[in-house]
Amino acid sequence: MKTSIVILTHNHLEVTKLCIESIRQYTNPQSYELIVVDNASTDGTTQWLSEQQDIRSIFNTQNMGFPAGCNQGMKIAIGDNIMLLNNDVVVTKGWLENLLTCLYSQDNIGAVGPITNRCAYYQTIPVSYQTLEEMQPFAAKHNSSNSALWEERLKLIGYAFLFKRVVYEKVGELDEIFSPGNFEDDDYSLRIRQAGYKLILCKDTFIHHFGSVSFNEKPKEYQSLLKRNEEKFVEKWGFDSQKTMLIRYEILPLIKHDKEDSFSLLEIGSGCGGTLLQVKNSFSKSKVYGFDSQEAAARQASSFADVRTGDWESFDSQYTGELFEYIVINNVLEKVANPIAFIEKAKSLLHPAGSLIMINKNLNHIHVIEGLAKGVSPFAYDEKRYFTFNELTEMLGIAGFSQVEYSSHPIWLNKSTVEFMESLIPHANEQMKNYYRTYEFVLKATADSAFPSISIEELQRGENVDLQLQALRDVGCDRVIEKVMTEANDRIATLNLLAVKNFEHGYLEDVIPYLQKAYELDERNLDTLYNLSAVMEISGETELAAWYAEQISKVSGEDMETLPEPFDRQRLKFLLRRIEFGVQSEETVLELLNGLKQAVVSVEEIINVVADDVVNKVEALNLIAVLCYENHLHEEVIPLLQAAYDINRLEHHTLYNLAFVMNAYGEKQLALSFAQQIEQPDETVLELMAAIKGA
Repeated sequence: MKTSIVILTHNHLEVTKLCIESIRQYTNPQSYELIVVDNASTDGTTQWLSEQQDIRSIFNTQNMGFPAGCNQGMKIAIGDNIMLLNNDVVVTKGWLENLLTCLYSQDNIGAVGPITNRCAYYQTIPVSYQTLEEMQPFAAKHNSSNSALWEERLKLIGYAFLFKRVVYEKVGELDEIFSPGNFEDDDYSLRIRQAGYKLILCKDTFIHHFGSVSFNEKPKEYQSLLKRNEEKFVEKWGFDSQKTMLIRYEILPLIKHDKEDSFSLLEIGSGCGGTLLQVKNSFSKSKVYGFDSQEAAARQASSFADVRTGDWESFDSQYTGELFEYIVINNVLEKVANPIAFIEKAKSLLHPAGSLIMINKNLNHIHVIEGLAKGVSPFAYDEKRYFTFNELTEMLGIAGFSQVEYSSHPIWLNKSTVEFMESLIPHANEQMKNYYRTYEFVLKATADSAFPSISIEELQRGENVDLQLQALRDVGCDRVIEKVMTEANDRIATLNLLAVKNFEHGYLEDVIPYLQKAYELDERNLDTLYNLSAVMEISGETELAAWYAEQISKVSGEDMETLPEPFDRQRLKFLLRRIEFGVQSEETVLELLNGLKQAVVSVEEIINVVADDVVNKVEALNLIAVLCYENHLHEEVIPLLQAAYDINRLEHHTLYNLAFVMNAYGEKQLALSFAQQIEQPDETVLELMAAIKGA
């Protein structure tokens, strides 16, 4: 099987050389042909291409643009597959093999694409490398074929777009109305899906992308081109792909179901179904439904979701008799005449134990205030109003919802906007300043009647125990734990009490979840350890019971260790360098931790030695902080992370660790501020942010 790799060039010879040399180095020479279409380069590109024996070249005397140039290359391609590849890409080991494995894993997969460091539409991942030499080892950690890392998408970005020849023959060429470029990949993606094929993003394949080296030379002209081609796309398809294909990743952490659970979710304002498709990717057994006023957009989700269309105000009439575990109102509230009535309609379709999730633009966002000061209205033609956070929570309360939790993603502001904000609202508290930076709020609410009351006092006294436990069992352990985490004064004691009462009444399947959560909160809590040991013993898990009993002994201080001798600097340097280079034998870690426990070495000494003698200072400080946290040396954790933060205030792992421990120590606002500083947050970061806001 051969793949025709079609590359367009217009100057930037050095970038093109990097691309082609990487293909030659990391691709089986028998598996591909190279076709380069040059759009009137003037920097020696044509001469260099003419000298390459393994490249079939087309030399245009004028710049034909991206779609037309690709079409020229595809016409002469002889491969079983066609790869449209930008010349500002550097490929990696295993890239083409991995993509082909996915492409041919199902007959109805039509096209695939890789992840990268710089790309639109959620195809990027955070990277740690600084040079191309460092990039290849980084890519090697990702480039292992794994079907669990394949995600179906509405569209793939055309910088690296691989599809079968049969797809090309059925769908045809790129639409040249989008010349010189942009939106032709949106258009081609939809045409492939329209022909009955799936598009898959391969998160098991990483390549490097410099990013728009040609278009970014003239930014004003580029923005004008984007707007012009966006209008052409809307005219052709009847909807705006930028707005209707969004994936709202922020709702995923709010879905409190396991990956294999079956549940139903309705998104009102689903557009083309990008979010619904991602829910299906994450929860394969979920049933997803959508509602939107744009029929042309809604039609794009018909292959994986039950999507209905109509007037916003009457959406509920299409779901008579149906109930959903989750209902998402996605930026629709501002389009309706009576928002409270709209929320009440959504509530009528919500399962009693279900959750309502609302995404809404923020009226208090500083850009809105700044625009009003300049005489610019914030309201689009199809929006009746925006809302403040207080208005949103008040409307939810009137509609009969409680337990409202929210998340927000403060955005970066330029210097002039920050100065405007500070001058306009100099006395605002931190909460309000956070609101001013927030473009949208994401709120999750449960109905007042959805959760039974818990009387801890009655449980302690043994009153109405069975009645209360039955009500809680109907709701489910996960939601009870959520309730405990948000409302209980002593969460660990409450979780242990619930576990004991369920055990006493024979509800054994509900015992372990409560004890596991209590153990997560504090691995040294004696009540939790005693209960876990007893339950495991009675359940026949004698080895686990013995292990928990051993932990009880350690916590109780029965195995006190002798004081070690004071460390000298040379010994401390030796231990830290071993840890830095991953030579973390149990003895090395134990010696350092015991030194801290017995106060024969101080955090200040560790920080000083790291500063003077360790190369990867931030990494080493983070690693030692994590070891301290895991071994309950909590007083040492923050100084170590603070030292790492002082060295590099943008380092992803430091910010994540600071957010994690601050949340664990109850400093929610500080935890959130650190998490929000992380650039390009991945799913793990988003889950932590959701936990901070929901705890």
